[in-house]
Amino acid sequence: MWGVQFPDGAEGPARSYSGSVPTVRDEAICLRQLEWSETSQVVTLFGRETGVVRAVAKGARRDKGAHSGGVEVLTRGEMVAILKSSGAMATLTAWDLLDPLPRLRRSLGAHYAALYLADATQRGLSEVDPHPGLYDALVEALSGLGGGEPADAAISLRYLWTLLEEIGYRPDLGAGTAAPIVWFDPGAGRIAPSGAAGAWKVRAPTVEALRRVARAEPADPDATIRALRLLDAYLTHLLGRPLPAAEAFFGPGGPGHAPV
Repeated sequence: MWGVQFPDGAEGPARSYSGSVPTVRDEAICLRQLEWSETSQVVTLFGRETGVVRAVAKGARRDKGAHSGGVEVLTRGEMVAILKSSGAMATLTAWDLLDPLPRLRRSLGAHYAALYLADATQRGLSEVDPHPGLYDALVEALSGLGGGEPADAAISLRYLWTLLEEIGYRPDLGAGTAAPIVWFDPGAGRIAPSGAAGAWKVRAPTVEALRRVARAEPADPDATIRALRLLDAYLTHLLGRPLPAAEAFFGPGGPGHAPV
């Protein structure tokens, strides 16, 4: 379900061609980076019109070069990359830093939340599959983090909901109920009958918090945190494994400390 590829001839970012190799210029957020050598990096970028792109940035760590001295995770910039039709990693030829998102460096909680949202984006999307609306939502989320745990939890919940909606796995929350406990079936992605096989027991206020998110309304802080944990569990079910940053984000005392 995560294997959709950018179709030939589909509308996308500005491209120029040299033979069969397209060069793209796009605004992007760095989701992940790995030091590849003394002077180079391997980066995962989320372009607004390109989607998720894995690329080798040769010479990126040189002070005098086309990559602003290196590509740092959780920053926004303009990328120039050569895409490979074979599915191999692209080549990042230039990176112009636009916004270092400094708020994410001032709070450890905000930093962990941002890494978690970056992981969710990288794992949830196919490569070179554009989602400009989701990109805008991620920019808004990363720019807003750093206001403390309740605010950061609400921002993270809203972004996870948008991500699931964008990839076609938005939970079906059904109608409201007076029952204190409901059941959520992760396999079907919906509220299930009481005691359904494989369904999770969830507090009704947790589901109501998700309904409020869908309506862009504020929700109770405790219910928001529980709803965030529920969407994390659902995304983990869809992916078949937890997100790498989930342990740090949902650690003891963090947003994942309260029961669902």
